[in-house]
Amino acid sequence: MQAMPVQTVAVTFARWPNRASTRHHQISPSATLLPQVSGMLTKIVVRSGDHVKAGQLLMEIDPRQQMATVASARATERQKKALYDYNVIELERQRKLFEAGVTSATPTTRRSNLLATPRRIISRL
Repeated sequence: MQAMPVQTVAVTFARWPNRASTRHHQISPSATLLPQVSGMLTKIVVRSGDHVKAGQLLMEIDPRQQMATVASARATERQKKALYDYNVIELERQRKLFEAGVTSATPTTRRSNLLATPRRIISRL
């Protein structure tokens, strides 16, 4: 499976005193890393205090949870698209029946209203 894209940020190295104190805040030479995806860490490559370079692997996250989330979202998207396609076909069928004088306008109007929101959503895809 293709890897998920991850946003990277350039970091520059600068000397930092062991501890600096400002008027209201204490600053320590550390950084907090927040991954863009959730999952269990399977490997930690660096240790506390290590110097790292841009693009260097720091840790690995088990991709299975993210892959399942993506697969679920894609399945939901396909299901909603299939329902939308069905409603388009059904609306056309109801319109033809109405024009032929077989049915009233109510089912056609109801089906048309059902399509309004999904049509806006799909147009953004």
